[in-house]
Amino acid sequence: MDKNMKELVNRFENKGIHLWVDGGKIKYKASKELMTPEVLAELKANKNALIDYLSSTQDKSTVAIVIDRTNRFEPFPLTDVQSAYLLGRSKTFEYGGVACHVYLEIRYAELETSKVRNIWNAITRKYDMLHALINEAGYQQVMKDVPELDIPEWDLVKNPEKANDFEKFRKEMGNRAYTVGKWPMFGLAVSRNNESAILHFSIEFLLADWTSIWKLVAEFEAAYFDGIAVS
Repeated sequence: MDKNMKELVNRFENKGIHLWVDGGKIKYKASKELMTPEVLAELKANKNALIDYLSSTQDKSTVAIVIDRTNRFEPFPLTDVQSAYLLGRSKTFEYGGVACHVYLEIRYAELETSKVRNIWNAITRKYDMLHALINEAGYQQVMKDVPELDIPEWDLVKNPEKANDFEKFRKEMGNRAYTVGKWPMFGLAVSRNNESAILHFSIEFLLADWTSIWKLVAEFEAAYFDGIAVS
């Protein structure tokens, strides 16, 4: 029986339906589209056996993390934190309609824009969440084909007359609310003035937390300044 329940749970997981037991009841996390009448009927028919199996596996102290490469590009559910961020965008709630977004300006002595583009495109290809789409229905999906990033350059040393346009762009980038369901949900730009070069970095917390964001910046700096390949 355990073998049959394990196969059933694995089949649901592969579809993007995560099951667990809470308070003696089966709980699930999945998009509405995945919870078809057939799936619900199968859950109901195996309810008691699933509760016994899931309860026994959840009691184990060792948790194995398995990379599902076969279904890498299939839709999968948002985490609880991502779901909260997504709900916070809705104007249905009081104080809603706000995206959880961070904007950074990191100053360097100099930056070569073409080199910046090459490194960030490599980083984007490396990390699935940087080329994932977030769907309003409550799931996310990693894109198989990764488009090239558009990283604009503002050289105010050569083009000081563009200062006003740059300030408008800078303000817009600092207050972006990326469109759910479209890629990318982050952005970069390079500007240059008489004092320094600046990397402008904007990203939604739907994609990465604060620690992950600084790890991305550190990986960029290691590649740019130390020649460590992105792999």
